[in-house]
This record gives sequence, C-alpha cells and structure tokens, in this order.
Amino acid sequence: MSKYKNLVFASVGDYSNHHYWLKGKTNFDLYLISYSNNNGEYRNDADYYLERKGSKFQNFYYLFKTQRNILDQYDQFLLLDDDIIISGVNISKLFDINKKYNLFISQPAFDKKSKISHPITVVKPRYFIRYTNFIELNCPLFNKNSIYKFMDTYDPVLIGYGIDYWFINVIGVHKKKIAIIDEITCTNPYNFFKNNVREIDTLQGQETRIKIWHEVQNKYNLPKYQEEQIVFECIKKPIIKVIKAYITNYYKSIIGIIYKIINKLF
Repeated sequence: MSKYKNLVFASVGDYSNHHYWLKGKTNFDLYLISYSNNNGEYRNDADYYLERKGSKFQNFYYLFKTQRNILDQYDQFLLLDDDIIISGVNISKLFDINKKYNLFISQPAFDKKSKISHPITVVKPRYFIRYTNFIELNCPLFNKNSIYKFMDTYDPVLIGYGIDYWFINVIGVHKKKIAIIDEITCTNPYNFFKNNVREIDTLQGQETRIKIWHEVQNKYNLPKYQEEQIVFECIKKPIIKVIKAYITNYYKSIIGIIYKIINKLF
C-alpha cells in the first residue's frame, strides 16, 4: 500500500526525460511502462514498472483493466508524455494545487522554451490559475473520478490525436473545475532535442491518427467541430511574483525564439 495518493504515469522510450521528474519528488509514486528495447534500463527509476508496446493512453487503459487494485490507491493521476521536462518539486506542487482547488482536470502551463500546439497553454506570468475549457493531452492531471469516467468510455484504437477533446467532452466543462496552472510550468521540447523523432509517429503516422479520430467521432457520436478554447476566469499572482515571473519568462522567450529558428533549420 502506497503512502502517497498521487500517481505519475508515463509510457517511456529511448528519449525519456523522466529523470527530471525524480528530482525533489515528495508526494507521488511513479509508474513507467517502457515501450523501447532498453531491457529494464528504467526499472529502478519507478515504483511500478512494465515493458509493453503502446501509447500513453493505451497503456494506462491496460492498467485500468488489469491492475485496478494499484490504481485504486490513488486520488490524482498525472499522465505525462515522456519528453516533458518538469522537476519532481514542481510535480509535487502541481498535485497540491490541483487538490486545493478541487479541480477535475488541470495541467502545468508551457514555458516560453516549449513547442506549442495550442496558444492557450502558454504560460501567462501574471496569473496563478486560468479556468478554461481545454487541457492538452501531453500532461493532463486528472482526479480519480475524471480519469475513471474517461477510461470507462475510451476506445484504445485512438492513441493520440483527438483524445484531449474526447476527455473534455466526457467529463464536461464545469465552472472552475478545469484549469491551466500558470504557477507551475514545464517544457515541451522541440523535436531536434530528440533527433527529430516523434515517438508517437513510430506507433502511427499523423494522417492515420487523424483518420481514426474522425472514425471515433462518428462511432461515439462526438461533435464534429472543436469548441473555441476559452479562458473563463483567472486568479492573479501577487505583484512581486508577477515581476519575477516576467523576468524569468523574458529570458526563456529569447531561448524559445532561438529554438524555433533551429527547429525550422533542422
């Protein structure tokens, strides 16, 4: 029986950044499922470890069906893509904030060095939390009821594209229950840090992922359009924290511009 009520879960490959997550962790366990051929290289890094092919949500679904006794120990679940860079200290704080504000789903904001797919996820230094209607699939933090509700609906034929819209659709947009946490940031690295390899593309190409998402939309009668991503309400930081955050993000913005240039070149 774990002494913690929080679980970080990831499917990890050859370019995993999970070693960052171990630095200063205080209130969570780590479950790693390795899809690479590393022959147990990561076994000693995790509280729970398996070797199994599949994407993050496919593998979590596998645990939901086969190891429910382990999952039932926990109240909160952070499902991280293995390339996300965030310290164990900040993960621990993220769990505390999610619990304090009684959120159904949340995520850390992406810092200015990150590859960005959805502008709403970029950190806003003046805010502590932004209540919204969207959480990206690469680092969602669920409470137990929310992730179990989604797993009861989820079809593992879908491995990536569209999952974030699906879990929001299943859980629903409730007032002050979905939030991007600007107090905690992480880095979503550019592909050139991973030899220009997107691990999910080795499982399934993007065109196929999009095609399967459309099939899932039809099969489960999901909306054919994606709702506008909206910030409903914000909690501001104290002014001194805002000043410090802007200074930090100024330098990260410069680095981010350099990364964008390098990414285009390579």
